[in-house]
Amino acid sequence: MRTGEIDLLGAVPLFEQAAAVLAARIAASRYPARLPSERALARELGISAGTVRHATQALQQRGLVIILQGRGTFAVPSAPPR
Repeated sequence: MRTGEIDLLGAVPLFEQAAAVLAARIAASRYPARLPSERALARELGISAGTVRHATQALQQRGLVIILQGRGTFAVPSAPPR
């Protein structure tokens, strides 16, 4: 985990911080299609898999990812600029 991505003692809930980190990575095309597994993201971010799940569910509500049970979590392609 890069220092500064998740503040374990901060006032902002961990799932919101994780959602922000993942949204930024999606926007930067770090995850052009499928995101890493919840377990892998949890290890990378230093948080629990349940917190990662909560973050990806929040991103799904925002329309940034699609969660397919048993298949993974996928970034929603952004519309090309007009």
